[in-house]
Amino acid sequence: KFWPLRPAPTGRSGVVSIGTSTFRCDGTEASLGQTPLNAPSVFNFFYPDYKYPGSLANNSLDSPEFQLSNDSAIAVLTNSLTKMFIGTGGSNDNLNGLSSFDNGGGSIVFDLGEFMTPAQTSNAGIFALIDKISDRLVGGPLTPGVRTAIRNTVANNTNFPYTTPTNQQMRDRVRAIIHQILITGEYAIQR
Repeated sequence: KFWPLRPAPTGRSGVVSIGTSTFRCDGTEASLGQTPLNAPSVFNFFYPDYKYPGSLANNSLDSPEFQLSNDSAIAVLTNSLTKMFIGTGGSNDNLNGLSSFDNGGGSIVFDLGEFMTPAQTSNAGIFALIDKISDRLVGGPLTPGVRTAIRNTVANNTNFPYTTPTNQQMRDRVRAIIHQILITGEYAIQR
């Protein structure tokens, strides 16, 4: 919409709140193991012909992404991503589905709102919601066993009470699905 060179009409009253994202991450070496656009050399963070020792190297398969991977780095990355998506610090405790990197610091905002509907978060809709979220996080469906385990955890009313439902109940179920996907091997090593 284009506005003429005069102030826009202001016929509304009330309180307006605007949530903006700064897209600022600062240094993420501690939380992600690397900072975007801050590679140690012009060759990036790892060598393109790196071969992970073992069966990958024995089959002459390049796996440069594993040059930065170790048990500690995977745990730190998983915890950092979990803190971004489902952390409740800062402004991430809201009920509208907005979450941002570094526990609500305002950087890189992710909107869970599209997943927070009664049809998707109900017990009957959980499988479809898991598939929708796994398409985005894993690039495809999860294995049937993992998918069923996530559904059984999230659809359990003892773990995640679900009545009318409230925004908090829907948000908590969506966050639980995301968290469960983030801690799977299928997320850590994508096919």
